Amino acid sequence: MNELKAHQLVLIFLCAAIGTLVSFMFFTTIQALCFGLITGVFTYSFLLSREERESNIKFSDFEQAMPREEVVEQNRPNPAPLVTEVAQPVLPGGAKPIGQATSNQSGQGEVVAPGAAAHASVYKRSLTRCWKCSDEMYVYTWDGHHPWQLQPPPQPAPDSLQLKWSNALNAKYWANTCLKCGSPQADDLLFDERVAWEAF
Repeated sequence: MNELKAHQLVLIFLCAAIGTLVSFMFFTTIQALCFGLITGVFTYSFLLSREERESNIKFSDFEQAMPREEVVEQNRPNPAPLVTEVAQPVLPGGAKPIGQATSNQSGQGEVVAPGAAAHASVYKRSLTRCWKCSDEMYVYTWDGHHPWQLQPPPQPAPDSLQLKWSNALNAKYWANTCLKCGSPQADDLLFDERVAWEAF
C-alpha cells in the first residue's frame, strides 16, 4: 500500500513539474510576442506582397548603418581616375616589374599603376552581412561560378575568396569568407535573384 502511494506521489510531482514548465514556456512566448509587437520588432510581412517583402529585405539594414553623404554637383570636365598605389615586389638582380620597364626604342618608359583593380573586370560584388559576426562585407561572383566551386577562381582573386573544407563534400571548395571572423558564407545565397550585383 505504501509503495502504491509513493508511486502516485512521484507521478503527481512529475505531472506538476511538467505542467509548470509548459505554462512557463507558454507565458514566456506570449510575453516575447507582446514585447515584439509593442516595440515594432516584428513586421507584418505576411500582409505584404512578395515585391514589398523583397524590397524591405534588400539593403534597409545597410542604409541605416552606413553614413549618408551629401552629393554636391560640381562642373568638372573630366575627373581624374582614382589610382591606388600598391607596394611593389622586390625582384632579384634589381629587375623592375613589367609595368615599370623602360623602352629602349622611345627612350621613355610607361608606368602602369599596379593597383588599378586587376580583378575589376572579372568579378561582380554585392554588399551583405556576415551570418556569424554581422560585419558588413562584400561577396564576389564571376562568370561560371556555382555553389561549392571546386575550381580556383580567376586570379588575382579578392582576399575574401578562400579555400575552405566541407564535411558534406569531403573536399575543399572556394567560398566567400568573412575576413573578420573567418566563417564561410552560404554560397547558395549568392544566386538569389534579390541580390543586387554591381560591376566594379
